Amino acid sequence: NNLINSSGVETVDNTTIFNQFVAGEITAKTKENTFLYINQFEFLDKGFSYTCYDVDYDNEKELCVKNIQLYIFDIKDGTVYNLYTETRANSTVLNDGALFQVQHGAEPDHIYYDYRKINQNGEIEIQNYFSW
Repeated sequence: NNLINSSGVETVDNTTIFNQFVAGEITAKTKENTFLYINQFEFLDKGFSYTCYDVDYDNEKELCVKNIQLYIFDIKDGTVYNLYTETRANSTVLNDGALFQVQHGAEPDHIYYDYRKINQNGEIEIQNYFSW
């Protein structure tokens, strides 16, 4: 999956780098400059799931890893880094790249909905939430 860029230099595409991370061959960098290993996501032996989707609207896919929390990874200068972490449970990525969370039971008949879009810096740009 190597590509040749406009300067004729061979480069590795994002999918290849993400596959190396998921296979445990490389680590990801956090915003705190520590490193994450893919086996850290195997929470309570339940494993994790992942997909690639453009969640920050830069026309490049990011790696979304979910166990109980949702982690979004991007690539900068050939290094995988943690763009965003959704610490609340039950968040998912929608078809438009937005993050969506539904939480039942805050009250006996209460449901909380939260819809968010993040930018290329991992900051929330749009947030709409409601409950009843």
